[in-house]
Amino acid sequence: INFGKFQHKNIFIKKMNEIKKILKLFLVLLNKILIPLGSRFCYEKLIYLMFILNLREIKKISPKKRKYKVIVLSKLGGDLDLYSSQIKYNKNIVYYYFPRYFFKLIFNVFVSNHQNLSDYKYDIKNKELKLKKENYRKFLSKLISIIQKKLSIDCFIGFNFTYKAERELQAACENNGIKFLTLHKESVGTHLENKVIKHIYKNFIGRYNGHKIAVYNKNEKKMLLETKIARKNQIEIVGCSRLDECFKYRQILPKKKILYYLIDFNRGLPTRFFDIYKNGELNKIKGLNYNFKRINWKKLHTKIIKNLKLFAQNNKNIEIILKGKQGYYKAEDYNNLPKNFRVVLGGTGGHLLKEAKLIIGWNSTAVLEAIAANRFCLHPFFFKKNKLINEATLKLNSKKISIAFNEKEFQKKLKFFIEKKYDKKKINNNLYPLKYYLNNINGSSGKKLNNFILKNLN
Repeated sequence: INFGKFQHKNIFIKKMNEIKKILKLFLVLLNKILIPLGSRFCYEKLIYLMFILNLREIKKISPKKRKYKVIVLSKLGGDLDLYSSQIKYNKNIVYYYFPRYFFKLIFNVFVSNHQNLSDYKYDIKNKELKLKKENYRKFLSKLISIIQKKLSIDCFIGFNFTYKAERELQAACENNGIKFLTLHKESVGTHLENKVIKHIYKNFIGRYNGHKIAVYNKNEKKMLLETKIARKNQIEIVGCSRLDECFKYRQILPKKKILYYLIDFNRGLPTRFFDIYKNGELNKIKGLNYNFKRINWKKLHTKIIKNLKLFAQNNKNIEIILKGKQGYYKAEDYNNLPKNFRVVLGGTGGHLLKEAKLIIGWNSTAVLEAIAANRFCLHPFFFKKNKLINEATLKLNSKKISIAFNEKEFQKKLKFFIEKKYDKKKINNNLYPLKYYLNNINGSSGKKLNNFILKNLN
């Protein structure tokens, strides 16, 4: 049952469901038969064998010297941060890819029948749940102990300290002398999101069980300290290292292409948290008297697509690329498009950003990457300003030329930017949001991340 060999290939997606079914069957066997046998059967050793089968060295960042061993609980955005740093700076750390889903399945065996529990609702006062978590932690401690004896691992790396299946793993690693580092990639939020997240951190998450947390910006560090998630000496600001690559694109002349990062309809809104907290637990937060089930950016997305189709029909020599998340968007949703459209779902979009001249986006980290790449940016703002809009949008401080306040203006500015000459020496965007959200205005975060990892391995 080898997840690793399918990583970053199309076959990975096709085989994943089959692999999950097989692993689930094994874990049912573990839960119903092997665990009740207790001391008569060392089921941790069986899981260890499965662990070994799913471990794979990340060769693209392998060093010449091999001093440390680090296991990475892979997640796309986090992987990009790590790779961007370690391709350039890694000298002696061997990294191993390991699928996060492995621990999620084991977690579901030990902590079953608790639908209210989630990544953002973990610290629930329930005796039965507490006992299940303790048993899960004990199991992981035994498993990690075996892993440590056999492999001599120095560190585990995760990318979000709230992942429920990894909370007890953080503690199990620390109990066995293995450091658990979190390169926390969830640090870019609107004022409205952060208002809700801060309340959740304070009341429903509990303390961090790992060693250290690396965050992108000052705001995230401040929020973790104020909510007592972690101590001051456990948190370090390193910025967003995957942004380093974007700065290099500044010296590349773009082609006459338009890249639209498809909008997540709830991006910047706290809608997902109200889906988790359905019993009014968030009612104590001031200023949230909105019906978030009725508020989203779907109409904005529809207007953008309509206007891009119109522009494509009148400018058939201009390629328009739609880039979206696999699973959130479906290719069949975009069947009736002009021939000069291209739809790309899933995967990374760095190569698309490198070639595109004009970037369209809304409330996305991808927009910040476009700013770092010095590409022309166009932000559709087809709204009347009000308190909700202000609190639910990222602070980009964009130049007026980069904002379209209506559809007519949007059409004019599409034409303006696609015809405008690109000057490598001229800065096209305000760099304020790069500092505010990603703490990276000159491509130095990769080195900071490398120093953070090394410092905590020594």
